[in-house]
Amino acid sequence: MHPANLCRRSSNRRGAAIALKIEARIERNTRSFQCPNSGREVVNGGSKHGRARPISIWAGCPICKDTHEWQVVGADHLVALPVDQCPRGDRLAQAQGMLQDLQCRNTQIIELSQQLLDEFSCRLRNNQEILLGLLQAVIRKTGNSEARQLLSDTSQRIGAMGAAQQLFYSAGHSTDVSARTFLEAVCANAKAFLSKEISIDSERVSGSLPKETMMPLALVLNELLANAAKHGINDRGRVAINVGLSQRSGLHELYVQDSGPGFNFDEAQASPGLGLVTMLAQRLRGAFTVERRSGARCTLRFPDQ
Repeated sequence: MHPANLCRRSSNRRGAAIALKIEARIERNTRSFQCPNSGREVVNGGSKHGRARPISIWAGCPICKDTHEWQVVGADHLVALPVDQCPRGDRLAQAQGMLQDLQCRNTQIIELSQQLLDEFSCRLRNNQEILLGLLQAVIRKTGNSEARQLLSDTSQRIGAMGAAQQLFYSAGHSTDVSARTFLEAVCANAKAFLSKEISIDSERVSGSLPKETMMPLALVLNELLANAAKHGINDRGRVAINVGLSQRSGLHELYVQDSGPGFNFDEAQASPGLGLVTMLAQRLRGAFTVERRSGARCTLRFPDQ
């Protein structure tokens, strides 16, 4: 036999052996699919020894030429069956429709929650007005000046709490409230109970407040305003109160200063109002101090919550 023919025969034998090995490897590494249109089985390459085992596969069917989604079932046989016969474009359209429906429902839930908050805020305001009305009626009927003053102080505190509560719910889903809005609301409540001869001016106001600090801070500010109104009378018989609320470097500072003679603060002998301020300062993890600066300057510093 011619050497070239021997070489070709040897080459063919080697090629056939390689082809058998490749075929055996393909058989071991293939997954079978069933066409949903024709029912015929489709063989697609893919190693079952791979680390990643797909849950579902999008692939074009070589029989019907459509694109189907196949779900892999079984860990040994690795046979995939069709889970949906819709074209991929229709599937994407369905997914987009479901996403839009979900977004619409989320919007409706947010709107409903806001309506519930508004309703709760309205009822709370009505109940507060009823309570204040009852207290005012008792104040008018009582003849004891000390009891009248206690009831008036209680009404002022309830009003300050109500002002903070209204800001809390009007802020909606926001976690902060403007410091200026807060200061103006509490000072306006105090002016409604104090004499018209008393002036309250805002000086330095900046930043915002966490919603959870508004209630204790409203009570602190109310007590300091009431204390300045009682004891901050200057030599001309007038009371001028300056208020500031600022935020810097994660620290909030509230101060109330009057033009009276000033006083030395002793926590052990503090009045009930200043005792309440001290307790609330501890709740806010802050520090309360009193200084004499042409009057009394009461300062509360507390960290951002």
